[in-house]
This record gives sequence, structure tokens and C-alpha cells, in this order.
Amino acid sequence: MQSPSQGTLTPQPVQAESGLPLSIWLIAALLGVFAWQTIHYYPLLPQTVASHFGPSGRPNGFQSRTAFFVLMWVIQLLMVLAFIALPRYIGRVNPRLLNIPNREFWLLADQVERMKQIVYREMSLCGVGVIAFMVFVMQMVLEANVARARLNNAVFLGGLAAFLAFILIWMIRLYRKLAVPADAQRGAGREGRGPGWEGRATGGCVILPLCYNVCFKIGRVHV
Repeated sequence: MQSPSQGTLTPQPVQAESGLPLSIWLIAALLGVFAWQTIHYYPLLPQTVASHFGPSGRPNGFQSRTAFFVLMWVIQLLMVLAFIALPRYIGRVNPRLLNIPNREFWLLADQVERMKQIVYREMSLCGVGVIAFMVFVMQMVLEANVARARLNNAVFLGGLAAFLAFILIWMIRLYRKLAVPADAQRGAGREGRGPGWEGRATGGCVILPLCYNVCFKIGRVHV
């Protein structure tokens, strides 16, 4: 009698994770820091503030204090929408409309829910990096305005380099998360499925261009 462990291996559905990911709580904490920046620095700033700085760190764009904070909050809330609310909406759309690596595998009936969880969690993780960078830039701009000094470009470039490194690592992590699991590849080989989705990155990832465009625009807001 053949034991179950000696039978043919087949891809097993991965159970969807439950609960809010840590990245959501980190984003909430960053928004709390952003709120503190608003409350603490608003009365310290002049009526007109520098909102844009040139390559030398010298301010070359100005707006009213109120308009500045309103604009920054609108940008922050748009980031929350882009990295948390919209990915959550993926669960309500037809998965076949998604353009992700190894799409054929992740559209299998027993993998769709897991794929949605991965996209949601990874986008929220990217949101942590983006919003943290915005809080960092905001702090630099506020300090420059309070001191009536130039923006410290050396510090800014160091923060930008760290942010870009984070994005690169996140991209690699995302592609690894969306790779076909090894046991699924072995199971497909034994069942003679052919090269359909087996180990092949099919379809580009629409998430990466979106994140790149967002990050590029953020990097040009103040410098």
C-alpha cells in the first residue's frame, strides 16, 4: 500500500494571511509624525514659506504657509490612497485584468486569493518607504524655513540614496514573492503540464512603473 507521502506532488493552495500587516501600522505612525510636524511647525513659520529649492539648496519657489501644509496633506493622503486603498480594491476586480509576473500561475483558482494578499501587503510596504521619505523631506524643508537657511543638500542626497536603495530592494522582494513556488514547478513537471506558467515570468508588473513614477515626482517636489 502506497503511503500519501509517496504520491504525486501537486501544488497546494497557500492560505491567505489574516490581520493587518505591520506596514499598515507603520504608515499610521508616520501619519502621526506628519500631524506632529504640522501642529509643531505651523506657528513657527512665516506667512510665506519656501516650498521649492534649487540644486544649490537656495529656495526658488514660495507659497503661503496654509497652502503649503494643505498641499502636503493632499499629497500624503494621495499616497495612502495609492499604496493602501487601491491595492485593497484589487480583491473586487477581475484578477485577469492584473498585469503581474507569472500571471498564469497566480490566476489559478487556488492561488488568486494568495496573490491578492501579496500585492496588498507589498504595496503597503512600499508605501511605508514612500511616506517615510516624504516625512523626511518635510522635516528638512520645515527646518530650512524656520532657520531661514538653505536646504542641506548633502543630507537630502543621503536620504534620497537610502530611499532609492529601499525601492530597489522592494522591487527584488516583490518579484521573489510573485515567483512560482518550487513545489508547484516540480508538481507541474510531474503532471506534464508543459511550459505554460512553469517557472516563467509572464507579463510585466504594472506595480513597478506606478511606484517609479510616484517616487520620481516626490523626489522633484522640493529639489
